[in-house]
Amino acid sequence: MGLLNTYFVAGDDLRAEGLAKRVGGPEEGLQSGDLTEVELDTLLAAITGVAYQEIRNEPVRYVGEPDEQWLFEVRPALVSALATLDDAAALEVAGQWVQTDELHGSEAATAVEFITDLRTFAAKATRSNSRLYCWGSV
Repeated sequence: MGLLNTYFVAGDDLRAEGLAKRVGGPEEGLQSGDLTEVELDTLLAAITGVAYQEIRNEPVRYVGEPDEQWLFEVRPALVSALATLDDAAALEVAGQWVQTDELHGSEAATAVEFITDLRTFAAKATRSNSRLYCWGSV
């Protein structure tokens, strides 16, 4: 059994919780399967050059108590970094990202697609002064 993760934009925690409570999670979002906050932190490290462990020292902000379902705010630093990432940088970052233990065996083309899709949501969150969230389920 795999994970289901959906990334989506909401104005605040209350709105995010409302969207996440729908059966199957938010209707409009980016589905990513097994990509959770751990993989996002490796992505942030690849984009910014900040050490992965330094990023992990700061806990991810969950909304509510995670169990079989969870909701967390994507780190604002990742949202900012993605929102300004150009295509050439996305390609370079994807090559680094798939070399991490967390993405071992993943294809760079798949990583680039996810990065550019997530970048779209990050840019939308930035433009609308909103936040990027991840809703997940087992």
